[in-house]
Amino acid sequence: MAKKWSEKTEKLTLVSNDELLIIDSEDANTATKNKRVKAGLLTGGYKKYVALLTQAGTAAPTAIVLENTVGNIVWTRLSAGAYYGTLTGMFTLNKTLVLCTANPAGSNMIQAKAVDADRIIVGTVLSTNGTATDGFMTNTSIEIRVYA
Repeated sequence: MAKKWSEKTEKLTLVSNDELLIIDSEDANTATKNKRVKAGLLTGGYKKYVALLTQAGTAAPTAIVLENTVGNIVWTRLSAGAYYGTLTGMFTLNKTLVLCTANPAGSNMIQAKAVDADRIIVGTVLSTNGTATDGFMTNTSIEIRVYA
């Protein structure tokens, strides 16, 4: 008995330009039997970075990376309540989405967006008076999507 493809393949990494050939052995119609599918249609059509950020004192944020198809983002502290995630040339303007959640407790707000092609900025401020403040992020989720 022939092995399934998944049993023969130890590891498979798809990128958006890859094509997969899907063969349907039960389809009698030769016109539809074999199908080619762009991997981008299967992978969401974007590169993704998902992490949990923690920041304390005057230190740069640290990340527990959960998923990463964009590359190594370097996190630095710019000033109180302002932090950069840097990866040269990755964050295409008008094609980068940044989702960041505030911690459930406390009077704070967290905002994040792409600044330019190289940087994401994350800002933390007191919601009571708008003062930029360190120390709000403890396992704060961030998702960065860069669309093709």
